[in-house]
Amino acid sequence: MANRLLVVDLDGTLMNSDFYQKPKHEACVLIMRKLGDCSPTLNEIKRRHSKLDRTMIYQKDPDTGCLYYYTKKRFPMSLVRIYEILCGEAGVEPSLKARNELFEIGQKAFDQSRYIRKIKPEAFLFAKFHKEQGDILVILTKGDGRVQNDKKLALKKAGLLKYFDAFIVVTDSKYRYFKIIKSRYPGRRCYSVGDTYADDIGPSIKAGYIGFWIPSDGNWKEDGRLKRIDKARSKRHSKRFSHLMEAVEKYHSL
Repeated sequence: MANRLLVVDLDGTLMNSDFYQKPKHEACVLIMRKLGDCSPTLNEIKRRHSKLDRTMIYQKDPDTGCLYYYTKKRFPMSLVRIYEILCGEAGVEPSLKARNELFEIGQKAFDQSRYIRKIKPEAFLFAKFHKEQGDILVILTKGDGRVQNDKKLALKKAGLLKYFDAFIVVTDSKYRYFKIIKSRYPGRRCYSVGDTYADDIGPSIKAGYIGFWIPSDGNWKEDGRLKRIDKARSKRHSKRFSHLMEAVEKYHSL
């Protein structure tokens, strides 16, 4: 039996999750240029796009009849849609060229070479340390399989994936998978590590883990709610850390 089992989240935990930041900025600047004097401010376009992009996660793609969810198509299409909406409000006819340009800009968020640069330096130190202790490390990530597997390839190219015993992608709640992983990779102690309490920590606690909650910048799911979440979380079954290496620094006292 392994010393410890650690189930680790990917986006926001091992990798910075601001994949969309630069493409979004570039696209919103383009929208401003296209709308000219009729354009809202850059911050207003960004704010409205963020709201629309989150809403589209649970909307159906008319081409497939399936939810957009976290697919590669949603983010580029949300840029196109906000452009069309703003054009409608300004009484401007949307151009096909602008639509195509916005879609191409949005696709930059899924460039595999950018994924490598998003891996946190401390992720290597974290993973190497735990393997040296005889721990089992599993990545459990939620999202579209094609997108997450591109990130998996980036981890492999960077040399980080070799420290992990499994890479599992899920599209729904992680709870069932926490139970499956626990039965497959038994450890004397079981921990989960993630930046989103509702997705990474809460379900793991129900499955018998201790959670290490490490809030990350740019996590829209918990933005503005950290104090409320921290107050309500299970103090007995979870700990809040400020960075990934804190789990290493406190390893022998946990």
